[in-house]
Parts: sequence; structure tokens; C-alpha cells
Amino acid sequence: MAEIILNKSIPLLEDFKQWVDGLSNTEKKPGTASNYCTWLKNIPDDINLKKESPLYDYLRIIGSLIMCGDRVHALSFLDIICKKLEAYLKTHKSDALSNDQSALNKYKDYLFNGINFSNAFIKCTGTVYSFDDEQLENARQLVKKNKCYAIDSMRSLLAVVGEEQFIRMAIENSFFFSKKIVNNRYSNFNTDKDLHTRWGNSSSLVEKPQPDPTLREYSSGSYKVDVFIDGGPKTIRKRDENYQVRKLIRDFTGYELVGYTPTLKNYIISHIWGNATDPRYYTNFWNIVLVPAWANFLLDKTGNAPKGSFASILKATFMEICNKLYLMDNMNWKQLSMNQPKVVHADDILHDKYKIQIINEKNNSKLGPILIDMISI
Repeated sequence: MAEIILNKSIPLLEDFKQWVDGLSNTEKKPGTASNYCTWLKNIPDDINLKKESPLYDYLRIIGSLIMCGDRVHALSFLDIICKKLEAYLKTHKSDALSNDQSALNKYKDYLFNGINFSNAFIKCTGTVYSFDDEQLENARQLVKKNKCYAIDSMRSLLAVVGEEQFIRMAIENSFFFSKKIVNNRYSNFNTDKDLHTRWGNSSSLVEKPQPDPTLREYSSGSYKVDVFIDGGPKTIRKRDENYQVRKLIRDFTGYELVGYTPTLKNYIISHIWGNATDPRYYTNFWNIVLVPAWANFLLDKTGNAPKGSFASILKATFMEICNKLYLMDNMNWKQLSMNQPKVVHADDILHDKYKIQIINEKNNSKLGPILIDMISI
């Protein structure tokens, strides 16, 4: 095994220090940058890592991997050391460990948001391992393929805009629906003769011996109802799977999202709580927000985003806005044979005041007015 080079400068650490020094005074305290660097170097000993472990030299390994162009393994290796520290904190508490965690979180922030990867690391400081060094290869072996970080094109935008500002932009440029529209659809849901849902492999969607291949029975607990698969199953689909949702939006508001002359362009129908294979979630407006295409991909994920992640913060904030805007705590969920949807990872809500764009019913005009309201969460 190659000798650990602890007595030489650690790659990117000085650059990290300069980056922290460059943050606004609201984001740091005097002397924080130097303290962070010290705490980062203390982590292996503070959590009792063996010196033979590749994790012991994690700072040089991560810096070397990044400067050698192996960014995916670097970020994946960082995740391993973060989880090691988190696991240790479950059974050990101290001010030192708390400082270690703060420093590691800031270092992670630097690797994600403080480096311009479009520029070569010509001026970065530190002694690096070569790409094929045994130390780096040992580190790569610890990273499982299905646990690798993905290089995300949004990171360059987030580095410029900032995560909180991005969330505000996404929310304030989205379109919510008026409480009148939400209540109208909600109250009349059970009287709808033809309920629709989205295609999926859910065991709740049961085939029926009917000539219509789009007909299914949706079954969840005591709730059972016949539904039509919107657009049809994938093998026979003749139109897209949001057709009925778009039709409802058009019927209530007059706005069209597709076609030759869309009145809302580059907006995506986002089911905030997901569960679009459940008809109660699929066409009820408390679960629907029209989100800018550039932000929707963060919401349109299978399952829930990891707690504390940027996607989780964005989704939890959207959920809480819907919860408060539509007074969901006061809605009679028993009439739909379901429990009230809760905010997933409520600790991730970004509490603030937001300007919300609300689409109203069209009434006698072709298009419903879009009004602005302030909401505090």
C-alpha cells in the first residue's frame, strides 16, 4: 500500500479555505475557515478510523480524485465519509464531533457549489496522488456502482443562483390553483362517472375482463373504483398520460399547456405528492402545481428524495404551501376514504414568505385571472 502523505499539503484544502473566506459575513464567523480546515483533518482520529483505511486519508484522496478528473468517485467517496461520521454521532456526542460535522457539511457544499468544473485545476494547490495510484484505486473499490453520485448539470446553475434563491424562483414562477377550483373538484370527485388514473405497475391496478383495454379496478384498502388509464397502457397508448388532467385545467381555467398555441408554455404538470396511479391523487387540484420545466425534474422523481437533499427541501416546501393555501387540515378526507397527505420530511421545509401565482376559474371570460397572493410558511 502506498504511504499516506500526511506531511505534505492537501489538495484543494487551501482552495476550500479561500472559498470560505470569500463567503458573506452572514454565512460565517471570523476564523471559521481555518477552524474548518483543522476540524476536517481531525475527523479520522475523532471517529477512530484506522490509519490503514483509505478513509483515513480521505481529504487527499477526494482532492486527488477531483484533480485527476474522477469526480464521480470523489463525490461518492465523500458520501462514505459523511455516513461514517453520521453513524459515529449516533452513539457519541461532543463539541468536537459537532464541529467536525459542520466542517464536513461546508466542505461538501464547496465541492458541489464552490468549484467551477468547466475550468481546469491549473492553479489549485496541494500534492495529489496520480490517477492510477494504489491509494485512489483502494478508494474506488469502496464505492459501489449503484451508490455512485451522478454529475448533475443543474449544479452549475445552483452555484450561481444559490439553492434558496432557486427554490424561491421555482415556487414564485409556478402556478397554483384557487381554493374554489380545488374545492369544486374535490367536492364533485365522487360524482365523476369516468375516473382516470396514470398507468403504472402498481398492484392496486387490477385488470378487468372488459373489452376496453384501458379499464382497470383501483383497489386500496376499502376504496375500490373502476378507472380508465389515461392515454392507455404503454403498449397501446394513443395520447399522453396527462390528457385528462390537462382537460380539467382547460375546463376550469381556459389555459392550455400544449398544442400550436399554448397559453402556458414550458410548464409541466407536477403531482406534488406523486401517487398518480391513485385516481384520488391524479385529478385533484390539491396535488397539482404547474411548475416551470427547468425546475420540475427535481419534483418528478420516483419515491421520496433523501431527507436533507435539495430535491427534498424543494418538494417539502411545495407541499407545505399547498397544505396552507388550500387549508388541507380542514378538508374532509373521509369522503375520499383516505388520510390527509402529510408533508414528507417536514424538517426540510424552507420557511419564508412567498409570492404565489394563483389561477382562478374562467367564469365568463376565456381565461381565468391569475392573481398574486402572499403566503407565509
